[in-house]
Amino acid sequence: MQINLKTPLLLWHNFKLYLKRFGKTGPETLKTDSTNSSSYMAGIHIAFDKWEKKALGWVPLKSFKIYRYQAILIILVVLITGTVRIISTETDRKNAPVQKYAYSIALTFDDGPYPEYTQKLLNILENENVKATFFVIGRHSKKNPLLMQLIASRGHEFGGHTYNHQNINKISKQKLLAEMQDTQNIIEQTTGKKTSLFRPPGGKYNKKSLNFISEAGYTTVLWSILPKDCEISTTKEDLIATVLKNPKNNDIILLHIGTRVTLEALPEIICSLRLKGFKFVTISELMDGISAQAKENRYVYLKKT
Repeated sequence: MQINLKTPLLLWHNFKLYLKRFGKTGPETLKTDSTNSSSYMAGIHIAFDKWEKKALGWVPLKSFKIYRYQAILIILVVLITGTVRIISTETDRKNAPVQKYAYSIALTFDDGPYPEYTQKLLNILENENVKATFFVIGRHSKKNPLLMQLIASRGHEFGGHTYNHQNINKISKQKLLAEMQDTQNIIEQTTGKKTSLFRPPGGKYNKKSLNFISEAGYTTVLWSILPKDCEISTTKEDLIATVLKNPKNNDIILLHIGTRVTLEALPEIICSLRLKGFKFVTISELMDGISAQAKENRYVYLKKT
């Protein structure tokens, strides 16, 4: 491995050129310049013996002088811009991107959209720079086209959740197909976005319905983390504890649009998961990493909790 310090070293180089022209040279030791006791910014002599980069054509300087505030400024620039990159010596990609997060996780929201909660939820997601997948109900989407357009304008993804939030095991194939198609059409009419993602209400399905949904060209999306935020007894602390208990790579979190406790817990959930090394992705992005068998079967089949 090697460290790419090009940008921060360019900053040092610029300072050296400045100091070479206007500064004073001194002994090759690290010491405080006390020649001006009235100055609150004492100088520091820093010895550099082998700082030469062929690509930059640097001329090594044995010694130069900088002040504390200059050193602090450069350190802050390096920290803020994140210009120190780890690059494998086995690749020719000298500017290979850094994977900041080791794991992926998907936030999904069911039901709605609802006027009272959707705007607040979208504001939280925008403030946290998170993209999510919304499994909306067809009749609610038809009633709230402006909210649908707002969700789309924020870059989020859509999936269907039936038109009337029905138990798909208790309706005919024809009725199920109509529920899915009507919802899909409403999403496209209000947002211009097409989707083939589908989540059965309550997670209720059987092998027969699952196969029928797949044959109709839809991808069934379930979940792996269920905090039960729609239950009255669930508190903010309960919700956070459930999500953070044991999150794994490619987990799917199921939350709901119309719950106040979700709005209260969401910022802390997002922050905590990022600290654990998770990046937030949409279902489509997450599916890029699932097995070929799951893609072929057109469903994301995960054990429900």
